[in-house]
Amino acid sequence: MAEIYCFISDESFLLQENRLIEINKLKKEGYLNRKVFFVDKKFNWDTFDNNESLSLFEDKELLDLRINGFAPTKDCLNYLEEFSDKEESSKTIILSIENVTKVKGSAWYKKISSITESSHIEKVYPNQFPAWLKSRAKRRGLDLDAQMSEYLTELTNGNLLAADQELKCLKLISKNEDLKMITIKDSLIDSSSKDIFSFSRSFINSNALIFSKLLNQLLIEKVPLTLMLWSLNRELSFIEALQTNPTMKVPGPFDYVSDLKNRAKTISEDSINKIKLEIAKLDRLIKSENNEKLIKVHFNALMYYA
Repeated sequence: MAEIYCFISDESFLLQENRLIEINKLKKEGYLNRKVFFVDKKFNWDTFDNNESLSLFEDKELLDLRINGFAPTKDCLNYLEEFSDKEESSKTIILSIENVTKVKGSAWYKKISSITESSHIEKVYPNQFPAWLKSRAKRRGLDLDAQMSEYLTELTNGNLLAADQELKCLKLISKNEDLKMITIKDSLIDSSSKDIFSFSRSFINSNALIFSKLLNQLLIEKVPLTLMLWSLNRELSFIEALQTNPTMKVPGPFDYVSDLKNRAKTISEDSINKIKLEIAKLDRLIKSENNEKLIKVHFNALMYYA
């Protein structure tokens, strides 16, 4: 029987995260060839994937279908039902349905649930955000008290993606030790200071000259290396997320968001992987020794791929 995995949510960040987890699982099962389709109401379900092969040795293929802003059409449901009825297929479908007002109780949801392995990811409402934040922190090995949760809620304005990035920052600066609220607050303020922000912006815009200049300035000011690294990781995460979902809402000023979106369109997957490798080397270097010259070399090496 052909497999279909369905994720439904109004929370773009959580939907993308769950979808990526499933994609990575399927990669391990041999689904290395993935095709992404952004579905609109006029989508032609009869012809979009009509290259069926009779070969016994056909490569496994993952069809990544994404619907945003409306419920699946009748043609969509018919296609999925026919697909699920196949005894065997070298293809698997991941269907993402985002921003639909009525889900549970609807006829289409009942139909989807009967023919797919469906997961409805509930929206996180403002009054639920502190609890979500605390639970998310525990997954990263952090224990947030009420004061810390309140501060992060205010800092991120309830944005799940921004909150997750701040937790990554906390993990970097905590070194698995308990931190007082004042220490955390000061660190987060430092991480969003003008110099750090300009530093990460130069990384986004591939401006090696400004990047090197600000790197030297931050080192002189003794800004924690882990925060500098976090700022670059944060931008890279946003760029990757925008490549997956170009309409995703990113917190920040208009020009900053515009720069991120432009970079997401131009940077290659290979470059992103090389940057990740350099960041991993930097992380190990920072934790193992305090060789400023070597650290500067590795930071500047990032710009060869940015």
